[in-house]
Amino acid sequence: MSMTVSPIPSRSRSRMVPLALVVACALLLAACGGGGGGNGNGAAAFTLRVAFINETDADATIQLIALEPGEPSTVPSCMAEVFAFGLPEGEDWTLVVNEQTVIDSLELTDVQIDRNLIAEVLAREDGTVEQLSLAPGRLIGAPAQSGICN
Repeated sequence: MSMTVSPIPSRSRSRMVPLALVVACALLLAACGGGGGGNGNGAAAFTLRVAFINETDADATIQLIALEPGEPSTVPSCMAEVFAFGLPEGEDWTLVVNEQTVIDSLELTDVQIDRNLIAEVLAREDGTVEQLSLAPGRLIGAPAQSGICN
């Protein structure tokens, strides 16, 4: 009977694999801008994503207002859209729908400050605007279009 002899890996070789993996991950993180904040060019570090539903019989406007107000966006009657607003660093801001404040940064809880946020906002048939939800997060689905004004 013949036996095959395999070399026993040395300890130094077995330690090199995890070290190489750590170095590769660090390089990837550095290349992708893994600093944890903004993208380094003064842009927004966090994003407010809003699923907005317009049940009114007229177009509705939605806008993020800070030191430099963003351009208002229009949502047609009986439609819904998702918006992504870059949140200004170190500034107070408000989310306004049809000139009504819906979210004010001064009223955020500790869990909501300096984070990506997701919200659901509804403009009702009678013109009132309601914030249905607001939570830390990055992903929000598009609202269903069917049955908005039925």
